[in-house]
Amino acid sequence: PNNILQTGVTLIATNSTFTQSDAAFLDLESFTFLDPNPQVQLNESSLLLGTGDAFRVLPGPSAVAGALLSTSDSTITAGNLLHAAQNATLAYSGIAPLLAIARTTPNANITDVTLSGSIANLAGNTDILTNIFAEGVSLTVGATSPLRGGTIQSPAPLAAPVFSANGANISAVQAIAVDTALLEATAPFLQLLNNATLSTAQSAFSFNGSQISSQGSSFLGINGSTMTVATGDLFRLNNSLL
Repeated sequence: PNNILQTGVTLIATNSTFTQSDAAFLDLESFTFLDPNPQVQLNESSLLLGTGDAFRVLPGPSAVAGALLSTSDSTITAGNLLHAAQNATLAYSGIAPLLAIARTTPNANITDVTLSGSIANLAGNTDILTNIFAEGVSLTVGATSPLRGGTIQSPAPLAAPVFSANGANISAVQAIAVDTALLEATAPFLQLLNNATLSTAQSAFSFNGSQISSQGSSFLGINGSTMTVATGDLFRLNNSLL
């Protein structure tokens, strides 16, 4: 669908299970969600997608006024939690985490989110590049933002974390992967709070041909929580600037 305005939220679920094999749960293609509340709200529920993405942003401009996801005591199995395809743009004007996972009482025996991909897998436009000079090195990097703050008409740096885990356990191949893009934020890109855990099988943050800027904030916000990288690096940069 193109050029669609939606005034309500997509899903509020309690004590429910949704199973969908290897397909995206919600595609955004030139959508504008006007509701300031999270589009998908799960309470004591399960979202089982196999290798399908939870949220997939397709080429074209989309926007959300509220978060995409908020869960409480729920479980998700998916490929990527958020996947922005090449030439896609998602503008988020809110200040709450775009993707928020919470568990009321932290439990090490429960994996709240299991991903065969990344929490956020973001691709820019490989045809729109810019040359930058940093630390004596010339880099050619992406100049478009697949995920940004503000609105479609008035873009700005993100004012909210991309992801927050509060007392929840997250397992993924990578945390955030960015390819040929520009990402700017005034809040941490990722937060772990209240005994949350994040385990990645490979390098947690992978940036290829990209510019990543945390303006007035740290890239990571970890408070009383644990992050484990099984193999690889915490940050892996290829022709990129952080």
